[in-house]
Amino acid sequence: MAGLPKFRVGGGLTYHLSPKLKASGAAGNFNVNVDDAVGVVLQADYFLTQKFTLGGRYTILEYKANSIPAKSNGVGITIGYAF
Repeated sequence: MAGLPKFRVGGGLTYHLSPKLKASGAAGNFNVNVDDAVGVVLQADYFLTQKFTLGGRYTILEYKANSIPAKSNGVGITIGYAF
């Protein structure tokens, strides 16, 4: 990116295999098997130096258990170092 040399952006897919939901305590018998899920990951990084980056990540994901959808979108902060 000629105009923004200190930034990089990217995206990709995430695939969650055999996710499970387990509970404890009073709901200890509540165990649910969830269908495999495919989602999207978006990430942007800012180069603090040539080797250190600071960025953000957003994941878009939806699980299904017994045909009932449950969104699991998430935001995160990333820190990176290049060797």
